[in-house]
Amino acid sequence: HAWPLSPENKLLSMMKGQRPPYQLFMDALLLRLLESLSEHIIHAPEYICMTFHRVRYPTRVAVPPKEGEPWTFDIDMKALQQGIDMMNAKPNPYHGGINFDDINDCGLYNRQKISKTFKEAPSLLVIVDVLSNFSPVFTVKMWVFMAA
Repeated sequence: HAWPLSPENKLLSMMKGQRPPYQLFMDALLLRLLESLSEHIIHAPEYICMTFHRVRYPTRVAVPPKEGEPWTFDIDMKALQQGIDMMNAKPNPYHGGINFDDINDCGLYNRQKISKTFKEAPSLLVIVDVLSNFSPVFTVKMWVFMAA
């Protein structure tokens, strides 16, 4: 992510050492918990990142609890699994269903509700698209074939 270089930037504050190590460990555990609970949504890392930030910083700032109280986080399982439920309800992306790219894009654009973000080509142009995406793989295979 390209975050602006400002004093309130979370990344800069972490690099300056303003957060104690237990908070960094807590963040790592929270992220691991979200990844474990997310099941197949793990294939949409931008959506996981958006969900992590919504759980970790619900008020946009890390507000520590009162003295002696534990840190608590609320994970909305319905919001976390929303994409999987939508994929199960309408699995064909060529007829309005969503796929992991759509879920990932919604996380990238910070959208609460998952929706279709890309319209797949329903014609023979799909073959051209696949060939252009995998041309480096085909090139290497041809080199190996010619060398053998």
